[in-house]
Amino acid sequence: MGMFKNDLRIKSMNRGIRLAIMVSILLFTTALGFAHINLKQNVPLSVDALCPFGAIESAYTLIFTGAMLNRLAASSFILLIAVLLTAILFRRSFCGMICPLGTLQELFANLGKRIFGRQLTVPPAVDRLARLIKYLALFLIVLFTAISGELVIRPYDPWVAYHHLTSADLLTEFKIGFIVLLFTLIGSLLYNRVFCKYLCPMGAFLAPFGKLGWYGINRDRSTCLDCKSCNNACPVQIDVAGSTRINDTECINCNECVNVCPAGNTLSIRGPQKNIAVLPGRLVLTAVPIIFILILSVTTLSGNFQWKNPSLKATVEATGKFDPALIKGRMTLQEVVDVSGIPAIAFEEKLKIEKADFNVPIKDIAGKYGFSETEDVRTFVREYLERR
Repeated sequence: MGMFKNDLRIKSMNRGIRLAIMVSILLFTTALGFAHINLKQNVPLSVDALCPFGAIESAYTLIFTGAMLNRLAASSFILLIAVLLTAILFRRSFCGMICPLGTLQELFANLGKRIFGRQLTVPPAVDRLARLIKYLALFLIVLFTAISGELVIRPYDPWVAYHHLTSADLLTEFKIGFIVLLFTLIGSLLYNRVFCKYLCPMGAFLAPFGKLGWYGINRDRSTCLDCKSCNNACPVQIDVAGSTRINDTECINCNECVNVCPAGNTLSIRGPQKNIAVLPGRLVLTAVPIIFILILSVTTLSGNFQWKNPSLKATVEATGKFDPALIKGRMTLQEVVDVSGIPAIAFEEKLKIEKADFNVPIKDIAGKYGFSETEDVRTFVREYLERR
């Protein structure tokens, strides 16, 4: 009996550790997003450059043109490598242990349980069809991004909208994304992981690893109590109690089912062969974030992963040429003047900008002078350089 209680205590601690790790990642990424919007100096990378899905969107453009989509950086590809490595080893563990948007949904789901006493489920027939939407979303996003050469998902992305909650652009540029965010969070009060299950293109991309990843969850029928605790704990409503090995592409490998099972090692994490040793839940729980930390640490020290937005001058020095497309809303007109060689008076005359505002970020003065943030500036710079 003492060993049984100790096992349950360890499993309960594992659940707490998982939640603590996920909330820590959520708070860290939220702080980066807030700093990107509100800081004037030492601005960290945007949410676009800190999302692994950006690398999937940019893959076609990078392969066929050698350039990345605007707003992305090497950081997106480095993060995707970390996601794929954890997926090969531990399947969709990024979704179940790292993804901050997933964490937000689980927090709201926990709140919903406290308010309403339970979570609802979608009728199976509707649920099966609705889960296909995310695959269509992945296909359309990749297709139209490849055609347009732009991040087409950006205005509709709830995670981007979340990072612009303190921005004046929230209800203009990101209005649809904000609506999707509200749907996601309010929906999660009643249906856990509603965005993950039905809309997330990253989840669709990682779905094959639900079958192909090395370590997965096994169920020993001979010791199962058939209590259905595992099914009740699953945030994506997989029938764990009716399976022997959980190879469902919807499984996000959060291991919540393992951590609520009262029957010892009835649910265990192991490789595809029975002679492979069972992995302790605590080991998987710590291995996944450690893989990310190691990859980010090595690439940060090597200079390949940069946490701050480079200045326009540093970008031009790195690429060897000045391209008006490099101008960002966070930059100032003085930076553009210094790098492009265009005299300040030309901007004053064309855009009617006062000299005192040349050291203010372009995005912060666009409304004051009635131009469309960076695009009008880029167009003017491009035309001026062509005439010169």
